[in-house]
Amino acid sequence: TQAVMINEFRLPREQGYASTMGGVTVLDNGRWLISWGRRYGASISHEQRITVSEVDPEDGTVHLHIHMSRDGDEVFTYRAYRVPEADVEIPLNLP
Repeated sequence: TQAVMINEFRLPREQGYASTMGGVTVLDNGRWLISWGRRYGASISHEQRITVSEVDPEDGTVHLHIHMSRDGDEVFTYRAYRVPEADVEIPLNLP
């Protein structure tokens, strides 16, 4: 069995490169939800680094970029999900 690349989406150069722990989910609308994982080589601050993207793989259109940081430190994730807002339940008794 051989893997064949059929499409790709790259971060802008100043965002560095994803080296580990990223993930891609194909959404019902055909777009990709990408979590970039741990990254290296970025020439911008942690507060400006893209953590999650939603892109259209057909034409490369970016529909969403999420930046995540805490107190100036890098925050990364290897998993992201998108669900309809109506399906989100937030308990009212959060601490």
